[in-house]
Amino acid sequence: MVYQSKNLRKDLRVRRGDTFEENLEVIGDFILPIAQAKMQVRKYGSDFRVAFEPDVYIDGRDILFSKSAGATKSLVPGSYVYDVEVTDGEGDTTTIREGKFEVIQDVSR
Repeated sequence: MVYQSKNLRKDLRVRRGDTFEENLEVIGDFILPIAQAKMQVRKYGSDFRVAFEPDVYIDGRDILFSKSAGATKSLVPGSYVYDVEVTDGEGDTTTIREGKFEVIQDVSR
């Protein structure tokens, strides 16, 4: 099975206290519908603590990850890593994107 994301940008960022939204279009050979998608942000890959996990909305091949401004307000500014996994209709899970995730300090509080 081949999974890819149409949006090739891998590094993401959010300003602390701002709404986070990231759209992703999945392309390739997979069984529709996408049963589940998950994005997790951690300080480093082997960290057992999840620093940030946005809400997920799936519409066919399009996935929207989002989190409210109130939810990002408690994030600690710094550099993190993330990945995105999708699970198809047959239960196969594949990581389709990974990269750096930066939380930027807000100025206005």
